[in-house]
Amino acid sequence: KDVMTDGRDLSTKPLRAAGTFLSNISTASWLAVVVLGVTIASLVVTSLISVTHGASLSDDLFESRMGAVRSLKASEIERYVGRTVRQVRAMAASETAVSAAQQFSQAYAVLDTAGNEPGRAATDDVASFYRDEFGPNLESTTGIRISWRDLMPTNSGAIYLQNAYLAASPAEPGNERVVDDAGDGSEWSDVHREFHPWFAEITDRLGMHDLYIVEPTHATIVYSTAKAPDFATSLETGPHSGSALASLVRAVQDDPQEGAVSLADLVPHAAALGLPVGFLASPIHADGQLVGILIVHMPLDRINQIMTSGGDWDAEGFQKTGESFLVGSDGRMRSISRPYLEDSDSYFASVDAAGTLDAAEENSVRSLGTTVVFQEVTDRETLREAATGDRDVTESTNYLGRDTAVTYQQLDIEQLDWFVAVETGLEEGNEAIVNFLQSILIVVSLFVVVISFVTVAWARRTLEPLRAASDNLSKARAGEATGNLEMSTRGPKEIAGLAANIDGMIEMANQRQSDVARASAERLDTLRGLLPPVIVERIEVGDRLIVDRILQASMVVAVLDGLGDLIRDNDAATSRAVLDRVVDRLDSLAAQHGLERVKVIGEVYYAGCGLNHAYLDHAPRAVAFALEARRSLRELRLAVPNTLHPAVGIHSGAGSVGLAGSSRLVYDVWGESLNTAHLLAHRARPGEILISDQTKSMLPAEMVAERWDGEETATIWCMMAESLTEGASP
Repeated sequence: KDVMTDGRDLSTKPLRAAGTFLSNISTASWLAVVVLGVTIASLVVTSLISVTHGASLSDDLFESRMGAVRSLKASEIERYVGRTVRQVRAMAASETAVSAAQQFSQAYAVLDTAGNEPGRAATDDVASFYRDEFGPNLESTTGIRISWRDLMPTNSGAIYLQNAYLAASPAEPGNERVVDDAGDGSEWSDVHREFHPWFAEITDRLGMHDLYIVEPTHATIVYSTAKAPDFATSLETGPHSGSALASLVRAVQDDPQEGAVSLADLVPHAAALGLPVGFLASPIHADGQLVGILIVHMPLDRINQIMTSGGDWDAEGFQKTGESFLVGSDGRMRSISRPYLEDSDSYFASVDAAGTLDAAEENSVRSLGTTVVFQEVTDRETLREAATGDRDVTESTNYLGRDTAVTYQQLDIEQLDWFVAVETGLEEGNEAIVNFLQSILIVVSLFVVVISFVTVAWARRTLEPLRAASDNLSKARAGEATGNLEMSTRGPKEIAGLAANIDGMIEMANQRQSDVARASAERLDTLRGLLPPVIVERIEVGDRLIVDRILQASMVVAVLDGLGDLIRDNDAATSRAVLDRVVDRLDSLAAQHGLERVKVIGEVYYAGCGLNHAYLDHAPRAVAFALEARRSLRELRLAVPNTLHPAVGIHSGAGSVGLAGSSRLVYDVWGESLNTAHLLAHRARPGEILISDQTKSMLPAEMVAERWDGEETATIWCMMAESLTEGASP
């Protein structure tokens, strides 16, 4: 009813108008709206599920990538330090080092005896060097005021040699190692002229800044390659007796075990103007007696190169904010910072804002050009957790004040409590899921627009018979002539027929689906016998465009000399049995060593290690497989009295692996690694295993190889039969 109250119209006309509007909407429009609504709801739910799972997958991939980089860097540093330790041990045990230690100590004792005091001019020259040059430079880099008299040695031998080879040296400053003889006519200079070129060449080749020979009784540095201000001084009573170098010498004196190598962590070293220096020391023995101590500077430049990938951050997938660096037990860097290398001004602005460098530390970083030991990056509690084996990726605020994801791993290096840290900005970690979400929104929006038009057209077409029947009914009620009655009257029959047809179609569809599933299962069983399991799994989820770039893998190509004769000389059944036994034996050995068979063409067997599963030791695995295959094929008892002599080629490097062809899938490997291995296999004689120089460089010392051909641009090595002892792990 219409009601009037205080002049206001409270009638139901608006409701009736709304009802009239809704009743005028056609069934086709309602159907389109419902279908479109269901479609949009489905898209929203699907998108939310996709985003949720995509975010989880993105996080897993992000953490896996960081973990892989962390493990790779840790392995590289451990191998490099281990190799350096072995080199120092070998140098200390050499006859040259023994002879040099004895002769330098004897010659130094002559200079340091009473009555051989240096002249006034020599003392003044050395004093001038410390007062006018070294002292001011050290104060500038450390920010600490130091008396030059506290830096100057007092014994006659040190003053004499520092005057001849440091203060009054004819060499340019910083190039003292190029002088073989100062021309002073002393016995020490005669010894120096004999041994210095050899030691200088060794330190340059190994990337070491300095090498010392220390006389063990008074801890005197009787020889130095670089002739720094600690040269010729006593580490027992001299100006550097309180240094980390002196502590290392005392440790060796207390326990001079032959063949032992002691390490000292990186600390600022006064003789190097406050630069962080680490040391490796090994005793020098002659006839069971300690005659000297060999000490070298830890090659920090090479360590920095490993941790920064030579500046090629993209190769490690770090993008803009990621980096890897070493951390000591004090929470400070043991390798240089990427932000400092790329933009030092921005770095200093960030650490000043974050408060992670004090004034003295910042002065040292600016003066010395390194963040090593000066930049604090984490706390000791975090490192204690990492030392327990916790390698999870965690979120934190880094030394630049940025939110980052970081993971730590303790290095397996005796005497060095170091950790590898890998971190990257959170914005880069979330970038993938943000891009994924944006892509979903764009696709969903476009799909809604398209489905809207399609749904409206479909609804109108679907209800066209009903509309025609409604029009005919309206015309009949109005007494008008009706149109085509066939369309309006066949509706119920078509619906009944449609139901029957749908039942029939469902039954047929179920049967076909069962047939398809059975055919698919048979096809997958066939694929599992032809392709690696990882490739089959990717095909099962619909990925047929499989071409992966492998950065590091080892390819093995074996030419089975004699296999063709076995097959040609026997009947089909025997040939098949021989071929099956040979291939099965090789496949079994490949699986044991982590290799995957790629293909078999004629007498040539192709396999690779690291194609679908990454192995850090892919080269040793490939060589171990080749050695085992050579032995196993020789011992294989075939139905015919023939012996197979495989000629094998192995090369390590990059390549591509995947499926070729669209109608018929072919699994294959392409690239220089396969080509080089193939070339080596065809160059090898029956029974030989030829490996490239790249593969040789990745083998442990236990795997022995001899140079095969030194005339090529790339050295080729031939594996020796005794490379692996029986039962040893590759």
